[in-house]
Amino acid sequence: MPVVANTHEVQNGQSPERAWFLSAATQVKPDIASGITAQGKYVLGAEGSAYGFNNNRSTERLGNMLDEALKKFRASPPARTDIPPSHGHPTGLEWPKDVSVVRTFTRVRPLPEGCDPMNENVARDHLWILPQEAATLAKHEFPDSLATRICRFSLVDNVRGEPDHWKPEEIEMSAFWPSGDGEFTGIFSMKTKDGSRGIQGTLAIEASLQDGKLARFQAYGSAAAWGRSTYTPGEPPGRFPLVFAFVLADDEIARQVAPQAVFYGKEYLGR
Repeated sequence: MPVVANTHEVQNGQSPERAWFLSAATQVKPDIASGITAQGKYVLGAEGSAYGFNNNRSTERLGNMLDEALKKFRASPPARTDIPPSHGHPTGLEWPKDVSVVRTFTRVRPLPEGCDPMNENVARDHLWILPQEAATLAKHEFPDSLATRICRFSLVDNVRGEPDHWKPEEIEMSAFWPSGDGEFTGIFSMKTKDGSRGIQGTLAIEASLQDGKLARFQAYGSAAAWGRSTYTPGEPPGRFPLVFAFVLADDEIARQVAPQAVFYGKEYLGR
C-alpha cells in the first residue's frame, strides 16, 4: 500500500504516527535519531518492521531496493495487525475553520547564466488566510498576522529544495499598506544574523470579499535573494532574482494539502 507523508510531520510531529514511523524507519536509517532528515522511500510493515530504504532518484537503485525488500518481506512477513484510525494532523494543529487557501509559486527568474539546472524548478506551496484576516482586508487594512505569515513562510527560496523558514527576529522590515481599491503594496527584508542568507523585495496584492468570504486574492512579488538554506544548495552566486505568485485556490488538492510550514504548529497561525 503506497503512503506519502511529510517528513516534518512523521519526524518532528507530535502523534502516535510519528512514534510508529521512527520506531520502524530507524531500523533501516539509524541516523534519523540524530536529527538527519528522514526523507526517502521506505518499505515498512504495519506492525513496525522495516525491510528497505532508499533516498536516490535513480530508478535502477530504487528498483534494486524494492527487490531486496521484497525478498526480506517474503522471508519474514510482518505479523497481522490492526491499523487504528488517524489521530488528525500530526502537528496537533487542526485545519482552521473557513480558512481560505492560496496557492503559491516561486521561481528564479530571469535565470542567471551558467547556474545549476536545479534553479529552473518551479516551487509550489500553499498559504492559509484566516477568516478574521479576510475581514480585515475588507476594511482596506492588511493584518499583521498575515503579513508575518507571508514573510516568514511564503517569501522563501524553496526552488531547489526544503527551505529554512525565517525566524521572527530575522524579519528586518515588513510593511504592507493599501494602495488602491482592494489593492495593497508590501515591502519586505529578511536576513539571517550572520548575513549569509537574505531576501529583499516588494509584493503587489489584490484582494476582495463576496458574501463575507475571500473571493479574490492574488499577489505578484519580485526580490533579490542570496545564500542557501540547509537543504537548498546550488544557488546562483551573489544576489539572484526571485519572483513569487499567489493565487486563491478552491480545488480538492488545495483543500487537502496543508502549507508546508504547518509543522510549526500554532506558530504558523501566529498563536
